[in-house]
Amino acid sequence: MTTEFDKYQVKAMEYATAGAGTFAWACYALGLLGEVGEVSEPIKKFVQYRRPLDRDTLAKELGDVLWYVSALATLLGVSLADIAQGNLDKLEQRKRLNDLLARLRS
Repeated sequence: MTTEFDKYQVKAMEYATAGAGTFAWACYALGLLGEVGEVSEPIKKFVQYRRPLDRDTLAKELGDVLWYVSALATLLGVSLADIAQGNLDKLEQRKRLNDLLARLRS
C-alpha cells in the first residue's frame, strides 16, 4: 500500500542533487542541521522579541526539514511511512511505560 509519505518521498527525491555515497550523507545531514536552525528562528523571535509567530515561515522551514529527513531515509533505504510508524510505536511504548511507572508510584 502506497502512503502519502511514500508518494512524497519519491517526488521529493526528484529534487536531490547530492547523488549518493559519503558526499550525499554529509550534504543531507548538514542540510538538516541548517534547516532545524531556521525552524528555530521564527520561534526565537516569537518568544524573545514577542513578535507574532510567523506561521508561514515556520511551515516552510518545517517542509525543508521534511525534505532532508526524506533524503536521509532514502539513502538509508527506509520509507518515511516506516519511520513514522516506528516512531509512533516507540512513543506508544514510552507512554505505556510512563503510565505503568505513574501507577506504581501512586
